[in-house]
Amino acid sequence: MNKKKIKYEWHLYSAVAITGAVTFCGINYSTGTPQVLGGAFGAIVGTFFFSSKMWKNQPMSVHVWSIVISCSIFICLTVKTLLKHFACLIKKITVKNNMNFLKAIGFFFAALIFVLSAVFLSKWINGDSKPITSTTTIPEIIERKMVSCPPDRLSYSTVSQNVKLIDKETAMFAENGKFANPQVIIAKSETSDSKVACGYLFVRAGTKSNGALQDWEDVYINPNSFGGHIISKSAISINDGENYSEYLFSLDRIPYWATSERKSVLNADWAALLNVSNEVKFDIALNTNDKTGFINEIAIAYKCWNPKTGEENTGCKLDVKNKTDIQTNNPVK
Repeated sequence: MNKKKIKYEWHLYSAVAITGAVTFCGINYSTGTPQVLGGAFGAIVGTFFFSSKMWKNQPMSVHVWSIVISCSIFICLTVKTLLKHFACLIKKITVKNNMNFLKAIGFFFAALIFVLSAVFLSKWINGDSKPITSTTTIPEIIERKMVSCPPDRLSYSTVSQNVKLIDKETAMFAENGKFANPQVIIAKSETSDSKVACGYLFVRAGTKSNGALQDWEDVYINPNSFGGHIISKSAISINDGENYSEYLFSLDRIPYWATSERKSVLNADWAALLNVSNEVKFDIALNTNDKTGFINEIAIAYKCWNPKTGEENTGCKLDVKNKTDIQTNNPVK
């Protein structure tokens, strides 16, 4: 049952109760023509309560108390009238008095008729030709599935699709403001029903001298000018081991500094970047003066999805198109 119907029914019940109480009071405390006027007055009062929007908008507690008070008045007057006339019967009062008893019963039913008249009259005034029913059809809510990549290492380990930008130990360091940076070009194949949804960036790098990378060292990854010096402290998982450091980042939030001066922190959504172009060029380097520096692995794990349905699939694919080791002539930024 919907909320609107419940509210309307409480308004209906309370209005009926008030109409009945007013009508019966008018009949019970008057005789002759005033009784008829009392019943008519009850019908008018009932019509007002039925048609009044102010009364409909009253809280449920007001309607409940109106019903309780009205029913109490109605019951008390009914019991008083019946006891009075039963007492007359027991004392064998004249037929005239018995006729008064029958007359009271008649007025009782007349009150009910006035109440029902008020109901139909109020509906006519409000234009409610059809009663509110509980058969309203509620549209079915279809929950769209969303592909997600929770920011933790366990979730990363369950992703089956991945591509390795660097898959073996590669010596890297900077000297005289320059560094050797392999360029890795990623080629993406997709369909209209399969796009990159989310993923992770995994980095393993270090130096033979110290093992884990030091605070002043960082990995440089720049895809299509949407990257730079990766901020390792913002990784979702950090493992500084004896032989190297491991970092894990959410692919849709890669934190980086644009230059080695580390003045401002930027964030890039590489998952969105992979959906913009069919080819993405990654410039990769290790920003360290230690000549024993190396990058052991850089990998992207990713999930595909159908943007129309929200369902996960494996239709999209990332592959390394080519790798080139270039001795750059540009200084480390």
